[in-house]
Amino acid sequence: MGKILLFLAGFFYFMGTVQAMMPITAETVQAAQQYGVSQKNVSTEELLTRWTVADRKQTNKFGSRERIVVYTPYVVAAVDAQSKTVNGQKVNVDSGLTLAKEYNDILALGVIIDSSFQVEPKYLKAYITQGRQFLMPYNVTLDKAVMRDLKVNRRTLMASDKFQPSMQEKTDLYKDKLELDKKTQEVLQDGSSANSPSDQVIIKIWNMQYFIYFDLAKLDLTKSMILTISDQAGGVREFEINLGTMN
Repeated sequence: MGKILLFLAGFFYFMGTVQAMMPITAETVQAAQQYGVSQKNVSTEELLTRWTVADRKQTNKFGSRERIVVYTPYVVAAVDAQSKTVNGQKVNVDSGLTLAKEYNDILALGVIIDSSFQVEPKYLKAYITQGRQFLMPYNVTLDKAVMRDLKVNRRTLMASDKFQPSMQEKTDLYKDKLELDKKTQEVLQDGSSANSPSDQVIIKIWNMQYFIYFDLAKLDLTKSMILTISDQAGGVREFEINLGTMN
């Protein structure tokens, strides 16, 4: 929890209603902290449920529960208060207010995705569309990447990726994609494990968490927006964000 807060310190925005941005005051921060304290007996992931958005496409054959977390000042103050309460530390309104005011014009998103190889930030495509508006992030940070097992249907694993030729850049990333195809065939030739049905195989995938930052001033807070995330192997994910429903 401390690591997440260290990365997030100040990288967030505050949205209360669809009419206007809610001011960051001692009262609003205190309300967030009280909510965080009340959630001391649940996991941080459970606390973040209201601010979590799932991939609406779900076409990544390597994906499992791909999602984003919208880190508003409210939820950051709540998570901070929850963490301090669990660790027996004092929750202070002034420190929470300082945290909320430091970067209040930034849209901070935690992005959790899966792929067949570790995707460096420079190879991750990320942008927001809102009507005719097209916005690129000003910073993308890979926070952590871990390998895990994923049970996949053989036919799904062998299916061709739905990339257009224009997206297959002649880069090291494309070389990794070729290596992936080779490893996929090796997995299929080796067969499934003893504990898996014959039509399934267990493969190793990368589960990654990024923090992505956008200039909030360039977005209309009264309208929904689409965050698009893609990489060469995992394909395209889409997350619909409606700031008017989040505090």
